[in-house]
Amino acid sequence: MADLVQTEGLNSTFSGLYTSGSIPKPILDSGLTKLGKINYLHKDIAVFSRIVHSLYGTRKQFVSGRKHKIVQLSELARQYPIKVASGDTNYGDSATQHRVIGLTNDHAAELKVEDTLYVRDLFTATVNQGLVKGQVVPASGGTQGTNVGPDYLEPAGYQITDVEFSRNFGSEATNGVFALPEQIRVAEVGAPNSMGSGYTRVVIDRCMHGSGNAGINDGTIVPRSIVYGASTGVSQNVAAAQINTQDVLLRAMPSFFEGTGAPSGLHKTVDLEENFTQEYKYAVEITDEQAIEGQFISEKPLDLHRWLLTRRMARDHEYQYLFGRKAATRNAEGKIKMYMGGVLESIPQDVDHYIKYKSSSLNWKELLYMGKENFVLGGSDERYLFCGYSLDARLRAMFYDSGMIRINPEKTKQFNVEVNTLFVSGGRYHIIPSQIMEEAGFGLKALSLDLSYPSYTFVTHPEWDMKTNKDIAPKDMKIYKEEVYGILGMERRYREYQALLDFENIA
Repeated sequence: MADLVQTEGLNSTFSGLYTSGSIPKPILDSGLTKLGKINYLHKDIAVFSRIVHSLYGTRKQFVSGRKHKIVQLSELARQYPIKVASGDTNYGDSATQHRVIGLTNDHAAELKVEDTLYVRDLFTATVNQGLVKGQVVPASGGTQGTNVGPDYLEPAGYQITDVEFSRNFGSEATNGVFALPEQIRVAEVGAPNSMGSGYTRVVIDRCMHGSGNAGINDGTIVPRSIVYGASTGVSQNVAAAQINTQDVLLRAMPSFFEGTGAPSGLHKTVDLEENFTQEYKYAVEITDEQAIEGQFISEKPLDLHRWLLTRRMARDHEYQYLFGRKAATRNAEGKIKMYMGGVLESIPQDVDHYIKYKSSSLNWKELLYMGKENFVLGGSDERYLFCGYSLDARLRAMFYDSGMIRINPEKTKQFNVEVNTLFVSGGRYHIIPSQIMEEAGFGLKALSLDLSYPSYTFVTHPEWDMKTNKDIAPKDMKIYKEEVYGILGMERRYREYQALLDFENIA
């Protein structure tokens, strides 16, 4: 049966009778685990836990073993970073006119002969000589219009005499401007490790395009003798034509000669992610004699200790969720102790996912560029930015008056924590200040998490969500003691969409 719709949300004021249908769904017993209730009560220090419980904690997630695996199938790569430049003469490239590059073995395995690629931020333009009908192009020398045959002066396309390269979009070319990316063909994919350990040799065919003019009687591909000529094409523009290690290849639709067969197939296996569940224990205890002393406060000491304990638990769990590092050990008695891994550990530790803000001061232009670097990782068009107070304050001070950052009433109501949204190139950042991030020394850093997918979900084992043992003190001692304990874990998915943003450069 479908869930009944609750008539009221969190932080709502309404008139009329308070009924079971008025209770906000997030605080119903059916909507939270026991730990989820603690996170709700202490959301001021556990905002990550609060939001994940709100998004994906509506039912208890049980796993059967202390090591819990998840299976996911990630999409194929959309871009291929260059790992060995085309000018690396260690691999005999000088004889092939910058046609040999190196990619990681995994990326190269996704390429097939006849695939079409583009080099991001590399543009080409052709040098053209206009032709007219009736014209006979001289084999060498001569002047247009003086050769054998009538000259009707009717355009008949272009003769390409050279091809030029540039890294500057819109800059001037011989016959126009540099505005069109170079179109490349995959000619050969080598064996794994053929370009050094971990890298595959890929041979490409450069400038697989015409003059770039959209008119009729045009489109003949740039002759290979010009692309790889002794004084034209790549040879004439070696510096601009070289494909470097900071370059990225993008793919488009393959093209085949008529009458040819199908290419070989492609298969990608599923990814496995494993994490551990961690057993936690806390206790409160008081002596029987403490009740003798009169106190002017109405709260009982045990209740105060319990409240303090839940605050500590919420904070401890938030630290483990964010910064935990997966580990396991066994003592001499064979007993196992495990530490669950957290969010930061799950983010790929490379320059694509650790994105550094490049300016020394906050400005809109650089923030847009950073957004582009973040959202090009894939996933949805929104990220939850769990950041320190220092970064939150600077972002608001810089952009609030301009209207570029605004409180998001929908998200704020959904999670019952303040959420501000900032639009950047590629998507939206939902900014959520975290006390834990500030305390941990990450005040000017932010975890940029794609939570449109169940990237992080909390798990436990049946009957181990959170348990309480009461009156566990030895019977010969005048002490009351109770224990809170359980086993907790977190499934981590879609790690390629997550990132850490580093703003340490700003003043």
